[in-house]
Amino acid sequence: MVAAFERCDGRDLMVLRRIAAQARAGAIDQGGEEAIARSTFRLLVEHGAAEDLDDVFDLLLGADPCTSTYAAVTQGLGDALGDVVVPRLLSILEDTTDLDVRRNVLDALALRTDRMPGVLRALVDSLDDDAEFAAGALAEYGDPAALPALRAALGRTAVPSAPALRAGQDVLELAVAIESLGGTLDRVERNLLQAVRRLRRRNLFAPLDRPISRPALAPPRTGPNAPCPCGSGGKFKKCCG
Repeated sequence: MVAAFERCDGRDLMVLRRIAAQARAGAIDQGGEEAIARSTFRLLVEHGAAEDLDDVFDLLLGADPCTSTYAAVTQGLGDALGDVVVPRLLSILEDTTDLDVRRNVLDALALRTDRMPGVLRALVDSLDDDAEFAAGALAEYGDPAALPALRAALGRTAVPSAPALRAGQDVLELAVAIESLGGTLDRVERNLLQAVRRLRRRNLFAPLDRPISRPALAPPRTGPNAPCPCGSGGKFKKCCG
């Protein structure tokens, strides 16, 4: 149905806006409705008015990343005409320090397939402040030109000093990104990755390494007619008792 709106008139835009409103309300599933919403957001960006563009970007910056709506809006922006979307995404990334907003923008940029100027540089620059997330975005973007920056970022990381559930997650994400873009980890990088994995296993099995505490047992009571524990041979009541 949405494909019929490629040349949108006023009536078509009204329909698209209703679909977008349903998506904003969370009334879409992960199947066909998400695909419809994805195309809806793309068409609103390309053919809608300025307020439609503002609404789509507001939704990107405020949506919960775990929802189908977020997936639809990021993919819709990834599909939309680059000269409409990319400059605005880059401007938001430059102007904000909010981590959640920056990550949402990186998600949308990572889905671009047109290799617009500035996208790779923005993703690479994000390695300095958010290596864990930026590495995943670069892997999604799929440009091997990012390999030197990923290797440099991995070289700047260190093994955490204490085990934790997500200890060294940045190392893991950087290593996966390097390999997904066709790179091969060298010996130093492999050793760093193995050290992080050992540390995480220590955290996983730490409860098994600690001795099990048991309640202290009271010493057995010596009866009055029992042999004295001092070894004299006499009865306890006539010796030490």
